[in-house]
Amino acid sequence: MPKWFLRLIHKGREVSIEFPNGDTEKGYITSEPGYAEMTPMNEINPLATRQNKLVVTIKTINKIPEQYQIHGIPVKIRFKSWYNY
Repeated sequence: MPKWFLRLIHKGREVSIEFPNGDTEKGYITSEPGYAEMTPMNEINPLATRQNKLVVTIKTINKIPEQYQIHGIPVKIRFKSWYNY
């Protein structure tokens, strides 16, 4: 992840969350971002790539529908002013 990217992610920043079927919900970042712990190399497949994961807490404007209230559901996060959301 490039360093310049980190300065764009901050508390209060507006975001749009896109769910797997294309539905979206607007929200905002409620905490300063941090890195997730990485799995030690000896515990992963040697051919797998390691990626830094950025942990960000987001609060949605509206309640998230029940069908999306699944821990680990894959979503896309878009930032306001990037790609017009």
